[in-house]
Amino acid sequence: MAIFWLLAFALAWALSVPAALAQHGLPHPYDLPQGAMRLMGFAPAIAALVAATLSGRLREWWSRIATLRAPLPLYGIALVLPAALLVASLAWAAYSGHKPPKLWLDPQVALLAGVWLPLAAGEELGWRAFALPRLAERYGFWRGATVLGVVWALWHYPMLLASPFVLSVDQAAYWMGMFTLQIVLANYIISWLMMRSGAVIVPTLFHAAFNTVATMYYAAAVDVAITAGMAAIVLFLALTDREPRQELVRRTA
Repeated sequence: MAIFWLLAFALAWALSVPAALAQHGLPHPYDLPQGAMRLMGFAPAIAALVAATLSGRLREWWSRIATLRAPLPLYGIALVLPAALLVASLAWAAYSGHKPPKLWLDPQVALLAGVWLPLAAGEELGWRAFALPRLAERYGFWRGATVLGVVWALWHYPMLLASPFVLSVDQAAYWMGMFTLQIVLANYIISWLMMRSGAVIVPTLFHAAFNTVATMYYAAAVDVAITAGMAAIVLFLALTDREPRQELVRRTA
């Protein structure tokens, strides 16, 4: 696991830290082309490949990647839930009289959704297909998922600070606080999908779908209504599924 954590952070932060420093006018070691930071999404997959190979668990890791066998309702949840959370935010704005989320609805969104899918896969191959089973085995699902959620949030921090929407220290503090809360909650949902399906494609679809929602609505990651919706879902899962289990190692036929 130590090799996995080290590589996942080193490879990703080599792309995101210089971008974050540059965004805030601080000295940075090198410039990167715009968009290169997104390649950090492949860092967890590379780290998992190296760690699984060195630990002799490559076949076990691959078994979660190669299978598509998962209950159809889980596929539906993964694809529909992110959109449902956005609808909940719109509904709350209408009910409360607040300004509704400003959405970017453009044909380019479909193209970007196609980009998000491999990037989400790059993360899920590492976080949920490799790290989650080991953490769940050691600590149990909920404690293990909590550890993973906190680490996942930390991993994202330089990318968040590199956002063009974060312009000041006060704004950065708010965004990082809300972002951390939401990403920890999202991790519980994504991890639950992984544990219940045993197939990494399911959490990948949720991840890509939510990133597409965040493309349409730039503040989705810090939206209070979306975060509250996630919290309600996590509470429901915690009350109804104390220790999610599935065939974490599923052999392909």
